[in-house]
Amino acid sequence: DNMTITKETAQFSTYTLKKVCSGVELSTEEVNGIVGKAIVVKEDAFFNSDKTKKYIYVSDDSEGKTIASNGSTVVTVTYREAETYSYSVKSSTDVVLAEGSNFEGEIFNYSYPKYLTDANGKVTHKIDGLTTFSASVVLSENIDIQVPYTEYIGEAYYVEVEDKVSGT
Repeated sequence: DNMTITKETAQFSTYTLKKVCSGVELSTEEVNGIVGKAIVVKEDAFFNSDKTKKYIYVSDDSEGKTIASNGSTVVTVTYREAETYSYSVKSSTDVVLAEGSNFEGEIFNYSYPKYLTDANGKVTHKIDGLTTFSASVVLSENIDIQVPYTEYIGEAYYVEVEDKVSGT
């Protein structure tokens, strides 16, 4: 009969998220949260503003920390600089199909032609048995990919070979 209903309102405050790499502060931001709640850091890699460096999460000191009502909580997140890896895609005849570099953990998508041609468009080499002419690799080291081509015997030009394959 005598019931009291009370409404509790969550109290919000901010905490400081400090990102560091090799002892150098990269950035500081104020994050809003509920007072007394445990802080959970999202483990994401990020780029600097001009995308010339990538930083990869290493650790943080959030364990056991909660958001203080006075905004005094500071969480330090440690990152390391990502490695830069080179990649190359060449045919088995040493024709460079793609090359470059990118940061560790980035996806390198590449494609390659079914036929290699000379400067006049005459088919010199082909790929046997493949139906997909593209692939992806997550960069975790320097990579050299070789696409297997066999010599094409015949007097055909690219346009003629494609017409035969497509049935026209």
